[in-house]
Amino acid sequence: MLQKNGLFERGWLPDVLPKSTTNIVAVNDLDNNTSAGNFTLEKTHLNKFLAHVEQTNLMNQYRFSDSDNTWLFIVNETGLVRYQLDKL
Repeated sequence: MLQKNGLFERGWLPDVLPKSTTNIVAVNDLDNNTSAGNFTLEKTHLNKFLAHVEQTNLMNQYRFSDSDNTWLFIVNETGLVRYQLDKL
């Protein structure tokens, strides 16, 4: 089950991650308003996640933006996702 630990409420991760997301690791830099980390998606929920993000020009790289933030996600076939956030 997805544990929020304030990551979603504070805007460090977007709310498009499926509830089955596990192994969330986040390193937040408050001075620069950036975050990087990784998490694991169940393979059965990978397409649900991909439906909410936009593919970039690079293979396996996706983008999600809201009014204040842009996340880049690199997704591998096992469900491991690495991400980077740049807050505006």
